[in-house]
Amino acid sequence: MSTAILNRLETPQAKQTRRECPICQGTGWEIVQAAGQASMAKPCICRQATKIVRLRNEVGVPARYDRCELEKFQELNPTLQKAREAAARFIERYPRWSSGLFFTGPAGVGKTHLAVAILKEIFPLRGENLRFCDWRALPAVVPGQPDVWRQLADADLLVLDDFGSGPATADRLEAASFLLHARYNARKLTVLTGGPLRWAATFGRGPRRPGNEKPLSHTERFIRQLDPGTRFRLAEMCRIVPVRGEDYRRLFPRTTSLF
Repeated sequence: MSTAILNRLETPQAKQTRRECPICQGTGWEIVQAAGQASMAKPCICRQATKIVRLRNEVGVPARYDRCELEKFQELNPTLQKAREAAARFIERYPRWSSGLFFTGPAGVGKTHLAVAILKEIFPLRGENLRFCDWRALPAVVPGQPDVWRQLADADLLVLDDFGSGPATADRLEAASFLLHARYNARKLTVLTGGPLRWAATFGRGPRRPGNEKPLSHTERFIRQLDPGTRFRLAEMCRIVPVRGEDYRRLFPRTTSLF
């Protein structure tokens, strides 16, 4: 995708004329002519560029994830294959799917890629009220930002990236409880990403047994500090999808994206 095209589409002039492209003048087709051949029309690059700009402005997908698409996700091991299949089934059945997804695993394995890919596939067909949100970037106190949290609660499909990251303060726990309860009661679909998550360690009852157990991930620690009712609703509203593998940033240090 041409950065120049994206930049030109995001200028004030382009925003005023909405989808008018400097290449195709808003027709969606670029006229090209090779030497000695008749001219022909091909889909203009602005079609994809316009979609990316709208995903940034209307859905909140950061520019960092412009290239995250389902077809570009590489299935390097069986768990990545199963995770991609789960995302594809969700897209195929949306909005009839009965529960959301919770992609869990270490950093750099493609959890956010899959979550963004779901938004990208659904957006052209049902883009009226989709939202992407980085959990770390959300305001901590619900009463101080009612509009922000109400928009997230009302979104038809919400992606919460890196859920539970950061300190588990009382304000953050209150905010999570408000959001999850609101979406659970309204039967809204939610896709989350987070660190490694073990069902028994996270949602099990009673204290953890002492011994040589693995330390809790930031996601497990945060969820365990939620009140029991909120934990129950989170477990019921999302299917946990483990995503395991090597950190692509270590496997391919010279590339900016594996997927």
